[in-house]
Amino acid sequence: MNDPIVTVFIPVYNGEIFLAASIDSVLAQSFNDFELLIIDDGSSDGSLQIIESYEDNRIRLLRNETNKGISFTRNRAIKEARGEFLAILDADDIALPNRLEKQLNFFQANPEIAGCGSHAMVIDSKGQATNEVFKFPVETDLVKTEFLFRNVFVNSSVMYRLDILKNSRGYYDGLCEDYEMAIQLNSKYKLTNIDEILVKYRKHNKNTSKVFSEKMSFAEKHVINCMHQQLGIELNPELITIHHNIMTGKKSCLYSIKDYEDLLLILKNANENRNIYSIECLNELSFVVFYNRLRIEKDRKALLHFFQTPLFHWKFVSFKMIRKMIKQSLWLEK
Repeated sequence: MNDPIVTVFIPVYNGEIFLAASIDSVLAQSFNDFELLIIDDGSSDGSLQIIESYEDNRIRLLRNETNKGISFTRNRAIKEARGEFLAILDADDIALPNRLEKQLNFFQANPEIAGCGSHAMVIDSKGQATNEVFKFPVETDLVKTEFLFRNVFVNSSVMYRLDILKNSRGYYDGLCEDYEMAIQLNSKYKLTNIDEILVKYRKHNKNTSKVFSEKMSFAEKHVINCMHQQLGIELNPELITIHHNIMTGKKSCLYSIKDYEDLLLILKNANENRNIYSIECLNELSFVVFYNRLRIEKDRKALLHFFQTPLFHWKFVSFKMIRKMIKQSLWLEK
């Protein structure tokens, strides 16, 4: 029997509530040459019974003897997958019927791309649309650059070339493992998003980011450190914390506008040596990030900082920005 073109991978740990809907969405794909690799990570609920109730020969079920964690399970999937591509789907999300077809067509037309995701429709615990859509950049240089300040992949929408994953160091053992993997690949390969909604992302009270918020913060800082290492920036916990404040949009009493400006200039200067990110994209993004920090910190010298920063470029300025800076500096905004 020939290997399938795509391995769709669903990791499962006590996922009985939404699992059937996820499996059904894969089996209903318009593209059929795939295997559905499901790895159960020591579930104690009815997940196994749900998986075993399916008689579709495209499903391949593997089990971890005990609960090993998501990173172990993802790395096992990389070793076990038989396809040329690995499409990821979490056990609470849903793939739209043309997801695999659309992504494979995109890979065929763009052989230089190592991984691609898509936009996502947000649904609630009952599967109803919330009218929220996760939209991300689709231009390759912009995708690469925006990874510096946020994860621009919906994990359940991502498809990677499997050989690229096999040549990586694998998923690291911690939260944000999907973001960390994207950062690993981002410095070496081209990643992007398809300008379409291909998955439904389910928001519910058991999402990882809600359950493990403190651990998530630690993991995000780990990812930032990885990006700094790629740029040749020496380990500096304070710089990482400042970067993390930008990533999360947190207001700070510890750091000044100058601190944020210095960080952005360090990133820009480091990139001139390593040439990882498009200089034009990083220039624009750095200026926009700095403007947003002026707004978040409610800095009353906003207008002065806005025009005098080395990050300033007239071509990135809008009239709306200037108007808001004037109002903020004149105390016309609370």
